[in-house]
Amino acid sequence: MNIPVYSVDDFGCDKYKFELSEAHGILTALILGDSDLKFVSWIEEIMSNGIKIDKIEKKYLQSLAKLHIFSVYSLGQQDYSYQLFLPDDNSNLRDRIKNLSFWCDGFMYGIGLTVATNKKKLSSQSDEFLKDVLHVCRLNDADDNESDENSFIEICEYIKTGIYILQLDLK
Repeated sequence: MNIPVYSVDDFGCDKYKFELSEAHGILTALILGDSDLKFVSWIEEIMSNGIKIDKIEKKYLQSLAKLHIFSVYSLGQQDYSYQLFLPDDNSNLRDRIKNLSFWCDGFMYGIGLTVATNKKKLSSQSDEFLKDVLHVCRLNDADDNESDENSFIEICEYIKTGIYILQLDLK
């Protein structure tokens, strides 16, 4: 199962005032803490402006629901099929880094909620991973050159691997 291909416009990000990458980071962290995470719980977290689910247009809810289903499914697989929901490789590197930073911000927010309710002790590997994610939250610039592109890919792969390590700690 591949990650759905969408435009940010498919999710109502501008209308409902949220960053899609950040919302996916929150979703990922919440799923790590509860693989049965209800769609409504996630929507309530990303709609920080207090908008209730019944006030969100159906077309946007459908796109968000597909992303939720995909994320729950891929994190439940042991084949490392999970993917960060970021702009594609055709987007400029600065935009991808900015969205990775948003994703990490959301992930750390969601981890805060997850760890607060989970009560399980994290391994030293998970602790180190979370510290590294905090550093990625602060990334803000790069040149569109091969070296920075390779570093970006390596960081994304590291985060995907760290997610699976953290998932083992939280089960």
